[in-house]
Amino acid sequence: TWTSYELERDRAIRDMNRYNRIVENTSDVFWMFRDDFSETLFISDGYAATFGQSKGTLQDDPLAFMRTVRPDQRELMRRKVEQITDGDPVDFEVWVNPDTEYQRRVWIKGEPVADKNGDQYAVTGFARDITDRHRRKQEMERYERIFEKLDDAVYVLDDGGTFTYVNGRYAELKGIDPDRLIGAHISEWASEKAIQQVRNARQEARNSAVVEDVLLTADDETIPVEIRVINTETADGTTERIGVIRDITDRKRHERERERQNERLREFASILSHDLRNPLSVAAGRVDLERDRRESEDLDRAATA
Repeated sequence: TWTSYELERDRAIRDMNRYNRIVENTSDVFWMFRDDFSETLFISDGYAATFGQSKGTLQDDPLAFMRTVRPDQRELMRRKVEQITDGDPVDFEVWVNPDTEYQRRVWIKGEPVADKNGDQYAVTGFARDITDRHRRKQEMERYERIFEKLDDAVYVLDDGGTFTYVNGRYAELKGIDPDRLIGAHISEWASEKAIQQVRNARQEARNSAVVEDVLLTADDETIPVEIRVINTETADGTTERIGVIRDITDRKRHERERERQNERLREFASILSHDLRNPLSVAAGRVDLERDRRESEDLDRAATA
């Protein structure tokens, strides 16, 4: 009955108002409409800032929020309104706020409200501004596309040293499925030497470190690598570590080859020096003998040459 509806509505509005006082410092938008959207029962204070429309406008026209949605997504919003009106919950994201040229991304979640007899009389839910999160997600996806094309292995650790991302090359070097690495701790896959060197760099307040190490694959093979670790601060103030691992097998082979060449040059120089030293010693001795037999300025010059 209408009286039952009014009682349930008033109770729900009181609950929403009480809840709103509790969360008045949040930017989330809490809302409640009559089940057919013929009446705005409640809207929290964050609505105007998030959607670019006054609360009064929504009080006068409960469907005015449709005008805050980016034009190409209004059909989606219309379908979601029909869905929740029919008694099904909704959970979706749209771009809103014409004041910002529809550059605010919001997550909307809602569900029907029924009285004690099971009759639906209202719909309620919240909208959350996820613009920054969405952009970070897009940026991460863009970086991931770049990382996947690199020949270098790339990984990301959270502040506790747990893998949050690895690219395909890292998984290939480790000889393991990427899903087995996500959520694992770095100590399970990196040597204590590398971990300690990076830890020392962090203690010295350096934002980056470069170390050489031997990477152990899942097949117990060893690969010489250069590891570059960069510490970055996330939006929520925590620290992430981005590691770039380069296979330096070819570099080490070239270094060994250069060392072998240098060793051969040193041996040749030693032999050449010895071979030249003997004839010169013989010549010097003969000059000294001749000087003993006779005096000569030419011999004196030759002896001191």
